[in-house]
Amino acid sequence: MNLDEMTFDFDRDMFEDIDQEAVISDYTKRNNQQNAETLRRIQLNDISLRVLQVGLEPGVSIGAGKFNITTEDGSEYCTLGAAVATNTHLRKLKVHVVGHALTIENKGFFDGIRRNTSIETLELHCAGISIVSPPY
Repeated sequence: MNLDEMTFDFDRDMFEDIDQEAVISDYTKRNNQQNAETLRRIQLNDISLRVLQVGLEPGVSIGAGKFNITTEDGSEYCTLGAAVATNTHLRKLKVHVVGHALTIENKGFFDGIRRNTSIETLELHCAGISIVSPPY
């Protein structure tokens, strides 16, 4: 068969319209479940959780070791900071500040990082600027 001669026939009615609200609702539900699971693992000091990514960039899928800030005021940073403070197995923390402000009002988050004794590498990604500490 000559590939140049291949044609495809399809009926436009065979495609269903995508319910955007349902897609967003499903993503939000999965994201909230993932956030709860990640927070639980941090609080339980899960030895297998070594890298934590916070406030993911748009388009990055949710998954293990990821916590996506969903509140407009960024209050989840404080809850996360309290959990991170007592965790002894995290080695790397990557924070992507996208769409949700990480400000001085999120003192609980900064205090949690400061009190944590296991984090060896902290990456802050904000508005196209990346800071990695310690600088090796």
